[in-house]
Amino acid sequence: MVIESSEGNITAFRALVRHLNEANRVAEGTQILSLFKKFLEEVVPKNKSKFLDSSHRVDQLYHGLLAGSDDYGQLWSVVKMGLLLSHGQATVERGFSVNRSG
Repeated sequence: MVIESSEGNITAFRALVRHLNEANRVAEGTQILSLFKKFLEEVVPKNKSKFLDSSHRVDQLYHGLLAGSDDYGQLWSVVKMGLLLSHGQATVERGFSVNRSG
């Protein structure tokens, strides 16, 4: 997973922060968005090979780059919430199929 289009990623991250803010999970997102932009400009280019390596799990990659950092600790908490979100309905739909056949 390479972060190619930073503008598209910034837009998506802004939407994530907005949703988390509406759910009262994070405060106003301007500082978090600034941290994400700084991460894209400073950390990603230095670690491009890690983003290109498909053997890395996304959660482990971001944990390694963000979790222990004094500069990016707040960003890690938002990224972690984003990683925990469900990205589909498959689990729910599979549950309905099991219930219907049983």
